[in-house]
Amino acid sequence: MRRIKKKKLMTVYRKKRQTAAADKNTKKLSLKEIKSEAIPSVKVQNNEETKPVAAKPQAPGNKVKEKQAVIKKDVAVSGFKKVYIEDTNICRVTFTLQKEAAPEAATVAIAGDFNSWDSVSHMMRRSRNGNFTITLDLEAEKDYQFKYLIDGTRWENDWKADRYDGDNSVVVV
Repeated sequence: MRRIKKKKLMTVYRKKRQTAAADKNTKKLSLKEIKSEAIPSVKVQNNEETKPVAAKPQAPGNKVKEKQAVIKKDVAVSGFKKVYIEDTNICRVTFTLQKEAAPEAATVAIAGDFNSWDSVSHMMRRSRNGNFTITLDLEAEKDYQFKYLIDGTRWENDWKADRYDGDNSVVVV
C-alpha cells in the first residue's frame, strides 16, 4: 500500500516538475531571437528612456503586442524632481544634492528666492545612501534662483539646473 502511494506521489511530483520546466522554457527567448528582431530607436524624455521589450511567444495566428518598458537613466550628481499638484498653483519640488558633490559634508542647506536667501531655514536631510534632499512647495509659473550651502562655508550650484543666472542656479516651475 505504501509503495503505491509513494509511486503516485513521485509521478505527480515529476509531472509538476516537467510542466514547470516547460512553462519556464516557453517564457524565455534566446539571444538569437532577440538580436534578429528589429528594434526601433529609443526616445528620451525627462531623464527616462523607453525601449521595446520582447513579447512572449504566441500561438500561430495570434497578434503579438509590443510592450514599452520605462528605464530610468542614471541620475546626475544633483538635480530636482517637479510634481505639479492638480487644481492648485503649487509645484512640489524635491531638490537632491548627490553625495558625490559633497562627500564629506555634515550639513547642507538650500537658500534662494523662495526663502529670502536664508541659509538656515531649509536644512536638507541626508538619506541612507548619502544624498541630501528636501521637498518644497513652490508657486508655479515662476523662476527661482537658489544655491546649496555645504557645511555653512561653501556654496555649490545645482549641476542639473534648468538654467543659470549669474552665479546662481535657476529652477523654472
